Amino acid sequence: MKILVAEDNEMTAEILRIHLRKHGFETIHASNGTEALRYLESTLDISLLVTDLMMPEMDGFALLSEMRRRPELSEIPVVLTSARAEPEVVTKAAELGCRQFLVKPVSNASLVNAIRTALNGPQCLLRQQHEVLEQLGIDSATYRKLVGYFASIAEAVITKLEQSLVDQGQAATRPDDVELARLLEAANLLGADRLARVIGRLTKEAASINGNDNAAQYRLLLRELTILMSTMRARSLPVQGRREKEPEPGASEDSRPRASEESEEEPNQGGRSLDVKKQVARVP
Repeated sequence: MKILVAEDNEMTAEILRIHLRKHGFETIHASNGTEALRYLESTLDISLLVTDLMMPEMDGFALLSEMRRRPELSEIPVVLTSARAEPEVVTKAAELGCRQFLVKPVSNASLVNAIRTALNGPQCLLRQQHEVLEQLGIDSATYRKLVGYFASIAEAVITKLEQSLVDQGQAATRPDDVELARLLEAANLLGADRLARVIGRLTKEAASINGNDNAAQYRLLLRELTILMSTMRARSLPVQGRREKEPEPGASEDSRPRASEESEEEPNQGGRSLDVKKQVARVP
């Protein structure tokens, strides 16, 4: 799973990346919000953003505002870090849709906890296998068949969406209603809540939104499918590999060996994690 770290302090960025490597995450580093936005636009398989608040050129709040303005970036979970913890700062983060706010210095345990919370709710990227088995009353073999069925549909839709981008959004190369319906049904069975919401919104609003917004929704669908397929491969599910897009030249994507996500967490010795909802409730 790939995480973008937007942090202008090189040492702080390196410490965050060390924490993330311990838990099996790949990282890309951006030194300011403007650079982070370029990576978000060009790298489809970024699953989450960890961003500092105070940065040159474009700060964390401006970056969040720009992401929420763009449909294709609006679903990416965000963890905000800052040395400031004033109520007005936490309130503004909540207003921009950021529910995970960490006070620097950030510890390993608090960072990983915030990331897992952001990735798992309120709409889950992909529910764990045991949850799906229990809900549907199926065995592991049937689950893997379901994954393979979903993957075959998803690959066909991804191919069409990528071709649509080449053809500058021509409707003829986009997935049709039947393909989207099958994809939605499979997503619901697997517990891919985020993808199901994106498809549902796309099909519901297709007739009422203008062409530019429509194209943005299809770009969002492509991003969600790319992230989901990457997550399935990381869980060793039966998904045929696709050649993932390489980061732009100069990207600091980490390629060193990474430990399992089940690495033992360090005791929380700093890096307070503020519950944004509770904090907002105390603001006059």
